[in-house]
Amino acid sequence: MCKHAIVEQVRQVAEQSPDSVALIGTAKTFTYQQLIELIDSYRERFRVLPVERFAIDLENGPAWAVIDLALMAANKISIPVPAFFSQQQLNHLLKDAAVEWLLTTTPERYAECEGISTESFELCGEHIQLIHFKRAVHLLNASPLTDLDDLGDTVKITYTSGTTGEPKGVCVGAKAIVDVVRSIALRTAVTADDRHLSVLPLTTLLENVGGLYVSLVSGATVVLLPQNQIGLRGASGIDTAQFIQQFERQQPTTTILIPQMVQLLVTLADLGTEVRHTLRFAAVGGAPISETLLQCALELGFPIYEGYGLSESTSVVAFNAPNENRVGSVGRPLPHIELKIAEDGEVWVRGSLFNGYLGGDATVLDESGYLPTGDLGTLDDAGFLTLKGRKKSLLTTAYGRNVAPEWVERELVVQPGILQAALFGNGKPSNLAVVVATAGTDVAQRVAEVNRSLPDYAQVGGWILADEAFTTGNGQWTGTARPRRAAIWAQYGARIEAHYQSKYKIESKRTHGEVV
Repeated sequence: MCKHAIVEQVRQVAEQSPDSVALIGTAKTFTYQQLIELIDSYRERFRVLPVERFAIDLENGPAWAVIDLALMAANKISIPVPAFFSQQQLNHLLKDAAVEWLLTTTPERYAECEGISTESFELCGEHIQLIHFKRAVHLLNASPLTDLDDLGDTVKITYTSGTTGEPKGVCVGAKAIVDVVRSIALRTAVTADDRHLSVLPLTTLLENVGGLYVSLVSGATVVLLPQNQIGLRGASGIDTAQFIQQFERQQPTTTILIPQMVQLLVTLADLGTEVRHTLRFAAVGGAPISETLLQCALELGFPIYEGYGLSESTSVVAFNAPNENRVGSVGRPLPHIELKIAEDGEVWVRGSLFNGYLGGDATVLDESGYLPTGDLGTLDDAGFLTLKGRKKSLLTTAYGRNVAPEWVERELVVQPGILQAALFGNGKPSNLAVVVATAGTDVAQRVAEVNRSLPDYAQVGGWILADEAFTTGNGQWTGTARPRRAAIWAQYGARIEAHYQSKYKIESKRTHGEVV
């Protein structure tokens, strides 16, 4: 298969409906005819450059889409650079991917890189810097996946935030992207009448594939605005007024959200604030979401449906849809996906899988071609997948009961005033939560409210207030809105242990009849 099958589908839309609006940016709108002309022009510009891999460090906007699709059409490999990456993670990406060429509007991020030359050009109203790293400052690693021939049909290298802080380059193939795009478009029934608002950064594979590509091959319109215009502040902050204003102004019919955004919509509606919207389908993923919160959203008229995926499966494995929705599950697998549940409860997936990790071991599949996801789950008789938590983060209490911390955490953050939570308690008699809360929140009351809905072994036996929010900046939050437990433990582990020692010392005295 040619690497630019997605581009050819966009070209077909341009031939059939040349004047239909494809992209809406901050200051300019582009028809499908204009889009394909830009793609063809920049395809030739990139094709003649004697390198295969190009990093993209741009804000959401039409320029991002044009460059991404033009690189695909030129049979080059694009490497999106997440804006939330620390300097250390950024340096790792550049070296790991042996980046020689970079397109960016923020060249200051690369001031530490010596021996570079740049040229500038205007594209879609943006001033783009094309940076060439002249010196061999990003040496190739001797690995089975370094050479282009070993990357197969790889068209994109997407970097995960990584559970240890060091991002991994996931090599995504052209055929896998086409399979996922086709399946999502079919289940969501996207048409040329749809209008998609990209809320998540396009460096996120889910937004890139499930938002941009699905919309364009279906002839829909995509609204691409910088994150600060959407109301997003870094990887964990949201300007409520601006976020709602864009939904009302842009009138999207489809979008992709993360749980914090759903919580915001529900909270505003509960407070009596009218949120006018034209949504017919909104996917939510990236992190676990409370079943209670999703049910509330549906009852309030927000058509929000939970899904599940991972970069190694090209962003989407399963999701709910209006005509097949089971709240509490992450939906049925996409048509081309096969799932099985291992004896220990781990979810294994086959279909649209990645080509391996850049510079890493490609042999991560079993003999049948299934990938272990690291997630625990169950499949019901109707084929709906329900997740139970991460295999590695599963807690086993001192009484031998297993607790998925994500389950308890998502119930905590539904409570008013609790913004983030990380649960600990492996090998302990009870669970303890590190909580980020707004000033004045009665955390004890909120925890008690959550405990009323949990079985005794999963209840929160204690809590401590975090000194600061979990963020990507302090290394305690991933770009996909998940807590980094090791980093949180590094800061709060001593206090957590002190809590247990104090609590169970007191309880021990009580059992011996001592007054404390």
